[in-house]
Amino acid sequence: MATVDIAVPCYNYGRFLRECVESIVSQDVTDLRVLVLDNASTDDSFEVAQELARGDARIAVHRHAKNIGSHANYNFGLDWAASDYFLLLDADDLLAPGALRRAVGLMQQDPGIGLTYGTELRLEFGPGVVPRYDTGDGDGWRVMTGEDFVRSQIEAGFCTVGSSTMIRRTSVQKAAGYYRPALRFYDDWELMLRMASFGKVAETGAVQAVRRLHPGAHSSFYYAQPVQDIIEREATFVSFFANEGKGFPQSAGLMRNLRRKLAAKTYWSGVSHILRGKTAVGWNLLKFAFSRRPLAALLPPVEHFLQMDHPFERLKDIVLETVTRRPHGRWLREREAMSVVFEPTENRPVQ
Repeated sequence: MATVDIAVPCYNYGRFLRECVESIVSQDVTDLRVLVLDNASTDDSFEVAQELARGDARIAVHRHAKNIGSHANYNFGLDWAASDYFLLLDADDLLAPGALRRAVGLMQQDPGIGLTYGTELRLEFGPGVVPRYDTGDGDGWRVMTGEDFVRSQIEAGFCTVGSSTMIRRTSVQKAAGYYRPALRFYDDWELMLRMASFGKVAETGAVQAVRRLHPGAHSSFYYAQPVQDIIEREATFVSFFANEGKGFPQSAGLMRNLRRKLAAKTYWSGVSHILRGKTAVGWNLLKFAFSRRPLAALLPPVEHFLQMDHPFERLKDIVLETVTRRPHGRWLREREAMSVVFEPTENRPVQ
């Protein structure tokens, strides 16, 4: 019988914690352990966690005497994991119904799969907002080699995996190692790349988890810093290819391709920011693009623009925002929702 461990890192997320844990213990699996990792919260997180543990023997709580930082808290969860399969789910996220059954069932059928992921639904959180959603069955599973997964991430130029959906084989997680503190934004992405070095990766179109959008979310930290976000994406692959990915086939060529991709994305992001009146940020983005792809200063990377999802619709939205000074289109609305004031000491402590 398959066993599953889920660690729930929590810092001042008491208002989310109950729904998060309930989304886990309501899963249709029989052998499950949950560990809430309270990182010395100053709200009611610890009290909520204790109450949940008193009501369900599968739930345990560990409270750090002082805040040890997010990376150390995540790695504490990795050390604790001892079951066949493992998930790390932040306390402000939700696990979709059936997520464990879908992922564990597949990995039991194919022992070569070390990492699974699926669609991560994003829902705004606020007064009166009730998370209702249909997980669906997606389009089944697509199994790829670890090498194909790494190449797909380079081709995309951004992380296509919602970290809250990463249900993994614990033995592969242990082999891949810890989250790296040097990577502030994309520690989970770099860990995925390392895990792909140890086996196959499987993707499903079904909703596997829900990320709640709110001002204190970790995601807001990097959405609010677009230039640093691009730098951290590059650093993710620099770290991978300098360490576990050192022997990866054609690593030097893949790294060059990634830098070209990032430069093209950054170029058009810079143009978008300038058109929307965010001149300083826009020019900083363009400077980064020119440093990685000097020719872009003379010849815009048109091929990348045409490869975007609905490029002309995006362009229309940007023009409308420039004229009306209000966000238009689903892409801009989502980015606006995440561009919030972030207090570094509240949810992502300085390491």
